[in-house]
This record gives sequence, structure tokens and C-alpha cells, in this order.
Amino acid sequence: MRSLSTPVRRIAAIGILLLLLLFAYVGVAEPLLESYGEARADADMMRSAIAHAESVGATTGDLEKQLAQVKEQARGANGFLPTTSDALASASLQNLVKDAIDKVHGDLRSTQILAAHDEGSARRIAVRAQFTADLAGVQRVFYDLESMASSILFLNNVQITQQAPRPGNAAPASRLEVQFDLVGYMRGSG
Repeated sequence: MRSLSTPVRRIAAIGILLLLLLFAYVGVAEPLLESYGEARADADMMRSAIAHAESVGATTGDLEKQLAQVKEQARGANGFLPTTSDALASASLQNLVKDAIDKVHGDLRSTQILAAHDEGSARRIAVRAQFTADLAGVQRVFYDLESMASSILFLNNVQITQQAPRPGNAAPASRLEVQFDLVGYMRGSG
């Protein structure tokens, strides 16, 4: 076998050295660098998740306080009107009706206090109201009365009729005439 010349041996040695460095990079360094990049991305994602969890935790504390307040109010009232006088309870119901109708720009025609009477261990307080409004206004009034008050209230004897068109006006009336009883309960004396 023939021996290689010195310059060829040096080039071959440099080539082998470069191949070894390439294999070392591909086999060891590149996987390590990829691993490091993935670990860094995971760490960034974890930092972001921790920051989000901390902000949600702060909000959760406020919501838990609000929930505790609502539960305390519910325990105190249990759905009853918060007064001990028939007159005050009736006036409170009249104000609720007036405020709900004013909010939708309806026309309150009348309110009438109905006789209070005992039903079991509770006292029934009722107010009859008449008003006019458009359909959306009527829906909003009913929603507000049944859901927005701190006491449990009921709508009874609801009558809705469409207003007759005015003379000389060919367009049909879009306002509704509404009459209903709003009923709430106070704690009974017994």
C-alpha cells in the first residue's frame, strides 16, 4: 500500500476532525440546544400562567366577598319585604312600580293599595297598578319588578290590551294598556 503525502494526510486529518465535530454537534449539542429552547418556552408559559392565576385569584377574593354579602342579605330577608308595617310595605311596592315604569318612560295611570291579609305565617301585601307603555317597556317593567327587588315579588291578575287608535290616525297604536297586581309578603306577627 502506498503512503499518502504529508499535505494529503493533513487535509484528511482536518476532514476527519471536522466530521467528528459535525457528529458531536448533531449528536450532542443540537439536541441540548433544542431541549434548552423548549425548556425556556415552557418556563415562559409557566410564568404567564402564574401571573394569570394570581390575577384571577385576586378577582376571586372580591367575588367571594360579594357572594357572602348577597347570602347574608338573603338570610336576613328570606324574600320578605323588609318592613313591619302594612303602610310602609305598600308604599315600598308603589315606589318600585313607579320607578320601574319611569325607567321605561311609561305612563303610570294609577296605583291602588289592596287590603293586606294574613296567609299562613306571612302577611300578604298587594298593590294594583295601571300604566301604558310599548311592548319592550312592558317586558322591562315586569322583569324589573320580579327580579331586581331585594324581596320576592309576584305579578298577579295581569291584563294587557292594545290602545285603540286615535281618531284621524291610520297607524295602529303601538302602546299597550296594562293592569296588574304586585304582591309581596312580610313576616307575620305570629
